[in-house]
Amino acid sequence: MTKAACTVWRWVRPRACAWGARRAWLGVGITLAVALLLAACSPKLPLSDYGDRFPVAKPFELTRAGGRVEADFELSARSDGTWPDMVLIGFRTGGPKGRPDMKLGDADYINHLALPLKVQLWRIDGAQRIPVTLLEQRLGRASDDTYPFDQNTSHVFTRHGGMSIDAATLKAQGRFNMDLAYRNSEIAIISPALPGRYHLEVESLQDHPQIRHLDFELLVGYFHYK
Repeated sequence: MTKAACTVWRWVRPRACAWGARRAWLGVGITLAVALLLAACSPKLPLSDYGDRFPVAKPFELTRAGGRVEADFELSARSDGTWPDMVLIGFRTGGPKGRPDMKLGDADYINHLALPLKVQLWRIDGAQRIPVTLLEQRLGRASDDTYPFDQNTSHVFTRHGGMSIDAATLKAQGRFNMDLAYRNSEIAIISPALPGRYHLEVESLQDHPQIRHLDFELLVGYFHYK
């Protein structure tokens, strides 16, 4: 390399390096901006928080045999000081208004076919887990039945029906998306709903490929008196 060429190179090199560094930082800035833009434009999850605070709403692979979900929560008095006499355990599926995600026959499948689930609940007392016997709606109950429930000691629940859950407490905990339409189904009932900490385990006992395109969530909340 000639002396003149060396002189030119000594002048160009630091400026080229500086421009390369600026280009690198510019690339990082563009990448971050794109990532933030994509995050802002991404569809929101049905729930903003899947923690175990009460009321509970957690993703549940109900359509797969062996799909499991666990939840830890604490029961206490309502915000108005009243005490609930029953707490409902169930599931829900959520989707856009009008439910275009549901195919023909999905509603009948969910409403009328058996969806066997293993449901176990324990009340936590120090280091002990005390099993809790859950209730389920009585099959063929009379319209004037004042207590239409049976104890279920097998832990296997095959009956489910409409779930009259208190949506206000779900909204208060950020677990009810006003932009979605939900279908709720009741599985079991905690009654009496004694104060304290609880551990819940639910397992699906059967595959349901017909409704695998739907998302389901475990739901635990106060009974809503109409």
